[in-house]
Amino acid sequence: MSKIITPLSEYKIKSAKPKQKDYKLFDGGGLFLLVKTNGTKLWRYKYTENGKENLKSLGKYPEVSLANARLNKESFKTNRSNITLRDVVTEFLATKEKSCRKNYFNQMVRRINFNIPEYLLSKPIADIEKTEIAQLIKQINKRSAYSANVILTYFNNFYELAEASGYIKMVPSLSPKFLITKPEAGHRAFLSDEYELSAFLKTIKHHKNQIAYLMFKFLIYTVLREAEARLLRWDEIDFKQRLLILPPSRMKNKKEHKQPLSDKAIEILQYLKELNGSYKYVFYSHNNKSHFNKNILFYVIKKSGYQGKQTTHGFRHIFSTWANNTFPELGQVIEKALAHKNPNKSEDAYNKAEHLLQREKLLSKWADYIDGIENI
Repeated sequence: MSKIITPLSEYKIKSAKPKQKDYKLFDGGGLFLLVKTNGTKLWRYKYTENGKENLKSLGKYPEVSLANARLNKESFKTNRSNITLRDVVTEFLATKEKSCRKNYFNQMVRRINFNIPEYLLSKPIADIEKTEIAQLIKQINKRSAYSANVILTYFNNFYELAEASGYIKMVPSLSPKFLITKPEAGHRAFLSDEYELSAFLKTIKHHKNQIAYLMFKFLIYTVLREAEARLLRWDEIDFKQRLLILPPSRMKNKKEHKQPLSDKAIEILQYLKELNGSYKYVFYSHNNKSHFNKNILFYVIKKSGYQGKQTTHGFRHIFSTWANNTFPELGQVIEKALAHKNPNKSEDAYNKAEHLLQREKLLSKWADYIDGIENI
């Protein structure tokens, strides 16, 4: 016959004195009060999952009363299966914020936001398949083996916390052995680590050719291709409508491209208007008496020590990754901003939506993000 447990009362809890060893006062249903030798009283909930006993901390008495401890137990029982990855990440960051330096903590938050997509953060952690994480790590590895290793370490930390809190049955084995390999450097290399990107932006900011630097920033803000930015003409800018209107002859997909301008992009153009407004090209080279040479930005990258690590086209990759992770519901808007050709010819023939307002808001947030990175 099982032992009948008499529920606790506030009087019994208040009367409990410390002893030579820790001891427990049971309330029933797995809830008990742990009385420590120093007099501290802690609420614990013992539950079984797949034959394994687990403990959940429910707070400290008297901050958490008997009634609230019982409510917390029931709430935990109800919500445990609905805990999302975001909930675990939030709990993880709360513990790290107290123990980490501010810069390191902010870097951690940025890396998580940049690399882990919204759909995964919103999913119950118990429902996330190991293959989903493996696929994400492999995707990040294509950009940066270092970042892939960091994010994989974070995931292992998330799962250890989730298991300790009783949100999952067991920690999946996530080894870097088969997931992370150092990618070969390509002509579209780009920096995926935000601190490296920040260092790059700070380096080119002090380049002796300030027009080249402004061209870089404008190219980043507008996510144009290198030639589209470098050969930009004043007659392709509509300041009133806050638009770039690039003719088909200048576009890779041979279609006119209208690109909204953020406040930061407008600011660069207004500054250059005072310097080069009487010339044909926005980024006018007084040495060439025309537009800049096509190798100017490559030269800036090389002199800054980032050859093979960052390319002009690489900023489009960075934008695409950031935008798709931050706003996964804006897929068509993002593709329009990048002036990508729609692979679905039938849809491309009928769907003429420009999404100009959404693109302007997206590019404004992107410009704020880039400036935030530069000022880390």
